[in-house]
Formats: sequence, C-alpha cells, structure tokens
Amino acid sequence: MTERQKHGFVSEEMTLASEGNYYKDEKHNHYTAEYDCFNGDYEGVYYPHRPVQEKCIGIGNAVELGDLFRNASKKEDFELIVRFWSQKKPLVISHVDHFLVDHMKWHKHFSPFEHYAEMRGWIQGVSNSRDYNEQWKRERIHWKNLWNSELPLSKITPTFKRDSKTQKRIQCSVSPGNWEDFVKSVRKE
Repeated sequence: MTERQKHGFVSEEMTLASEGNYYKDEKHNHYTAEYDCFNGDYEGVYYPHRPVQEKCIGIGNAVELGDLFRNASKKEDFELIVRFWSQKKPLVISHVDHFLVDHMKWHKHFSPFEHYAEMRGWIQGVSNSRDYNEQWKRERIHWKNLWNSELPLSKITPTFKRDSKTQKRIQCSVSPGNWEDFVKSVRKE
C-alpha cells in the first residue's frame, strides 16, 4: 500500500471518529466505491444517507478526485472532505475543507462533454506495452485538447494513468491554483 493510500485511510478514520453520525456501509465498503462513507444525520436520495467523498492531499498538490467517469455521473448532493497535510510522517493535517457539494453545480465541470463512451472504449483498448509509449503520449494530448475545447471553463483536469503491467485509467483532479474557485463553484448554498 502506498503512502497516499495510507493517508486516505487515516483521513477516513478521522471522519468516522469525529463528531457526527458518519459510518461505513458494508455494501459500499471497498477501495473503488463511489463514496467513502455516509453521514447518518441526513437522508440520501439514492443511498440511505448522505454520501461522503474524502481526499487527503499534500499542501500545494492537485486535489485528485478519483475516477473521471464515476465523478461525471454523480446523481445526488454529497459532502466533500479534503484534508491537506503539511507533513507525511507522521501525518500532520494543516487544514480541512469540508462542504456540501451541489451535484448539479458539480456537473457543470463535466458537461457538456459528448465523448465519455468513446473515451471509456479508448482507455480499455490502450496497451500497457512500452512500445505503446509514444502513441500513448499523442492520444493523451488528443483527449486533453478535446476536453479543453468542449469544457473551457471547467476546473477539472483529466489525468491519464498507465503502467507497464495492468493499470490504465482516467482520473480527474483540480489544480491548487483552481481549488478555491472550484469550491466556490460547487458548494451548495
């Protein structure tokens, strides 16, 4: 397990131990679940209670939000908790951004982008071979340019991940310079 993953689990434990009625749902308790936990103090729409997405990020780094496709298909408001750490070992949390996200405002950063199905098909067909490296670079540029041309005001950046084994995915992030504006644009009033 990487240090980044460990930080995420420590952050999640902080939320579960905090004041409030946060809990893990066994049905949705896996590493790639859409949400990390739930706030039992509020009703959910598609879940029994309000979903919560958590991130633990080093100060000055992009806030990595996870899978692009999952984030583009959020169907209800959710809490976003981002803990920013100033020291890795031991983990020292500098500050926390915790707010309710309006999923309709969130979607403005993901649409209108008409190529999700095509993009998903492309990433599934990407080779992990080192011989594919140059083509991978060209294809990533193509997809980033298409994203930027269709969503010029989006604060979301697609991040393409691939290794020489089995990993190939598209995640999304918000740069440190865009974080404050992004929060203002998605926060529920």
